Amino acid sequence: MAMRDDDNYVKLSVLASAGLHQVEFAKEQKPVPAHHPRYGNTVAGTPAAREGWTWLRLDVRRVDGSERWTAWSSRDGRDWVGGGTWTHRLGPAPRIGLVAMGGGGRNVTFGPLAVSALRTGALRPPHSAAGKEDASVTVTQP
Repeated sequence: MAMRDDDNYVKLSVLASAGLHQVEFAKEQKPVPAHHPRYGNTVAGTPAAREGWTWLRLDVRRVDGSERWTAWSSRDGRDWVGGGTWTHRLGPAPRIGLVAMGGGGRNVTFGPLAVSALRTGALRPPHSAAGKEDASVTVTQP
């Protein structure tokens, strides 16, 4: 996840609850105009099989004061599935965190965490055109 504070973040996680198993990409922001939702989510691919690893990737593109956060997931670390893109204003130095959710009785193991700048010509998922202020966060999770 990338966050400014507890009420302003984007979250990319593997969701496993009551038989549902998917990669969730969510956004929370505050304040919002009256009668607008603070939280929204979408699906960003299918996680790996029960004992497999799922790679999660957040890309951010900053253009003219706007931040566009795009979610990616992979079942093998090579072939990436694009999820949604959220706009947000987390600022120039959002905090990065690892999150495990879903109640008690579950274990999670996180693999390597990498933070990198996306450079023109670098290997990256499709539709991830990069500029000098673009960044990527990748984490693997079984």
